[in-house]
Amino acid sequence: MGIGSVRLSRRHGLGRRTGLALAASLALAGVSVGTPQPAGAQTVVKPIRTLIQGLPVANEVRTGYVRTAFHIWIDADHDGCNTRQEVLIAEAVVHPHIGAGCALTAGRWHSPYDGVNTTNPSTFDIDHTVPLAEAWDSGARLWNAKQREAYANDLADPRTLIAVSASSNRSKGDKDPADWLPSVGSYRCQYIVNWVAVKVRWKLKVDAREKLILADLANHCTNRTITVTIAAAVNAPPKPPPPPTSPGIPPNPGDSKNCSDFATYAQAKAWFDLYYPYYGDVAHLDADHDGIPCESLPGAP
Repeated sequence: MGIGSVRLSRRHGLGRRTGLALAASLALAGVSVGTPQPAGAQTVVKPIRTLIQGLPVANEVRTGYVRTAFHIWIDADHDGCNTRQEVLIAEAVVHPHIGAGCALTAGRWHSPYDGVNTTNPSTFDIDHTVPLAEAWDSGARLWNAKQREAYANDLADPRTLIAVSASSNRSKGDKDPADWLPSVGSYRCQYIVNWVAVKVRWKLKVDAREKLILADLANHCTNRTITVTIAAAVNAPPKPPPPPTSPGIPPNPGDSKNCSDFATYAQAKAWFDLYYPYYGDVAHLDADHDGIPCESLPGAP
């Protein structure tokens, strides 16, 4: 997957071999292949080691996480196939027959994590390269529900979602590359590329140990230049109100706080109320925009 792979809708009618050849040629030209990206979307083109160096570091925060915070497997284009099925169709080694209700038969799939092959798609999972819990820890807890849904069903970059054997996906769980890597050693460099591309695409942070391990792993891989398109859901956050000029108004603190910086809801609310009237939710503490910041903290209503 990743640079040498392609995610094509079943409506394109391209076989896997044709798709892979197209993806490979486009990848050499630095073009990302998948669902068309929005016009004017921001792209980043850098060597993998440079991208790792630029990843922002922050402590992970699991507080408040539930898997249902991410709405998975939607049918975004209303063609009868949900996200899981679209990935299976795109990544089939042998293109399946698509029946009523998007039932997939007569296909074959390969799991790059452990080398397992199957003709039964029910034995494969669709892995979020950066697991949902890891995404939450790394910044998605501050998103609204629509952003989390977009992340969980991201077909625009084929590095986000990958069809793999259920056993390899369960082995991975919510671990980052510091604690889990594919058992197929030849795929590990691509896995690191995929992981970093997703973190960059969705503006997710890394913890210090994760960044250190990523850098060490990348040093044993080719320093490939990769292209990442920033996800539309986080490409252009709403602008805060223009700064006031009246005297006595506190200076804009910028995006300088996370909910983990406060011990209680009362502390977070006091900070939020001080700046919100002048600059809006400048630190993105109110993820669901209901006027209540840091709802996972003790004492929140």
